[in-house]
Amino acid sequence: MQRFTKISILIVLLLTSMMAMPQTDSCHNLILKFRFDEARQQISRMPDGYQTAWLSAYTLFAEQLSELGKPQPDTFAELLKTARHHQSNSADYQQCLSDIYLMKCYACFVNGSYLSSYTAYTQARQAVANLPPNDWRRQRFELIELIYDGQVQNVAPLFADNLTENVRTKRYCQIVESLTNNPEVPESFKNELKVASLLLYPLVSDNSLLGLGLLRSFGREWPVSSPIAAYTAAKRLIADDSTALALKILSSACQHGFNKQFNSINLLIGNTMLNISNDSCEFFLNQFISNQNNPSDVLYAKFKLAWFWFLKGDATKYESLCQKVMQSAAITSSDAQAKYECAMYRYWDTLLLRARLAFDAADYKRCKSILEAAGQHKSQFTPIQANEYAYRMGRVCHKTGDYENAKRFYEAAIDRNLEKTLYYPCYAAYYIGLIYKSEGDKMKANEYFKICRKTDSPIYGESIHQKAKREME
Repeated sequence: MQRFTKISILIVLLLTSMMAMPQTDSCHNLILKFRFDEARQQISRMPDGYQTAWLSAYTLFAEQLSELGKPQPDTFAELLKTARHHQSNSADYQQCLSDIYLMKCYACFVNGSYLSSYTAYTQARQAVANLPPNDWRRQRFELIELIYDGQVQNVAPLFADNLTENVRTKRYCQIVESLTNNPEVPESFKNELKVASLLLYPLVSDNSLLGLGLLRSFGREWPVSSPIAAYTAAKRLIADDSTALALKILSSACQHGFNKQFNSINLLIGNTMLNISNDSCEFFLNQFISNQNNPSDVLYAKFKLAWFWFLKGDATKYESLCQKVMQSAAITSSDAQAKYECAMYRYWDTLLLRARLAFDAADYKRCKSILEAAGQHKSQFTPIQANEYAYRMGRVCHKTGDYENAKRFYEAAIDRNLEKTLYYPCYAAYYIGLIYKSEGDKMKANEYFKICRKTDSPIYGESIHQKAKREME
């Protein structure tokens, strides 16, 4: 998948919140390395105060999200009471209070309480409002504002700003550059900023090349400094079609034992290995399933294993996995994708699936070669398989700059009779719109963006309709 799901992208929303105060540095490092029990032991030996409440909140927040769990708002409400009990006029206090409010803001957001989320966000903003304008912590909050407003526009536009994506993206990159080059900003904070700015970047802009530019500016050694740093860098590289370099980082992460500290690395490696047809994907996917402490993304891992066994020709195993996925409740958006894909397993085709995986690995030459071989037998395709073939040919032609053929195949994929069954018709219309927009034909582009918005989609519909709307603006 070339996109980040909202929850996986937001895993480290508050990693930018660390203040790197001298007396908390040791605990800070333990949290970043996901050594949460040791962090709690250290916190238990600290005197009561707002810093202790802040560290407790931060430890809990990071631990829950590292396991793809949902933080609960009530937890942070209690820690806010503790912090306010130790009220101070210091800038450090205002920052701690703001950070706990932001944790509560996120907890409310992922639990669907948007009004409560906005209220907590407003309180966080008020806490830092009195900091000097040139204070780097005030600037950090502006970065969070850009991220928050970019997301609120999708779910509650009434509470969002009116910045365009280009303006927001430019300001976002300016702030990241300013903070990473500011000698007053602690190094530990800069490392957190690198993690957060890369994971959250897609929430601000769809321009992946700018995100890749941020990664390259952070230095070669940084990705293996911690589990979350390795995970973040690899995700960014995979999203930007740099699979080989991502695998080098993930290999180094395993050598450091990071996959044992952060289980999501096992899922990322397993998925990436599957894309390049490496059988070791089975080991890493099973590692993720065995070590996941909650149901989040387990269905997704099982679905990927089903693909592996389908390509191996073991019908007993892949059909069994698909049945289990379809009978289970989806926890994340990735799980919802798994249920959708597994419900379609009777229409899976070996060559179409191999082409899909090659495309996800950014191996477009191999993808097109596989699809051309599949096309020799397209008379045997079911209507669903024929629609997938047209869509995937459109995607690979689009990626390789063959726009005329891309439009031709996308057109073939816009079959309104299949819109409730497949997402390809809806997405094909969107991508044709992008091609016409890149060619300067705004009228034709808007025509297809409108088709996209009118076309149903059994999955990803809300996301792609919002994208089409933004492109029209």
